[in-house]
Amino acid sequence: MCLITAYFSDHLRLRLPFIAFGVVLTIAGLATLMTVHHHFHTQYAALFLVAMGTFSAGPVVICWYVMNLRGHTERSVGTAWMISFGNCGGIISTFAFLAKDAPLYHTGYSICLAVVCLGALAAAAYGGLVLNDNRTGRVSGGGKGGREYYTL
Repeated sequence: MCLITAYFSDHLRLRLPFIAFGVVLTIAGLATLMTVHHHFHTQYAALFLVAMGTFSAGPVVICWYVMNLRGHTERSVGTAWMISFGNCGGIISTFAFLAKDAPLYHTGYSICLAVVCLGALAAAAYGGLVLNDNRTGRVSGGGKGGREYYTL
């Protein structure tokens, strides 16, 4: 799923629809994990949805952000910042999925769902800001010969 999403988002030069697809898969999986508690096969399928959604949207988000940065230095720092910030999820998850919450893990799944929704809002806002910059010509050079950002 990750490779297919990356290929088509690059081929079509579209990022936001593929991010939205990953977010929808992730939310569906997390919602299933939060509500279904006594059907192992459904829970197992929900884990696949969460994995497919997060692992397919993540590289597209990184690519979209990095492709809008100029120069090697800006891209290097931007990539390092984004990946470092994203890896903080591992620290948070250590304290979100506690043994006392087993086997339902309602708190952990709620935190994950909130972070996914926040990420969806951030992607939509980023898409809107970039689209606005492209329309108003505020990108470097502005107008003819100016560089446009990758928008959607």
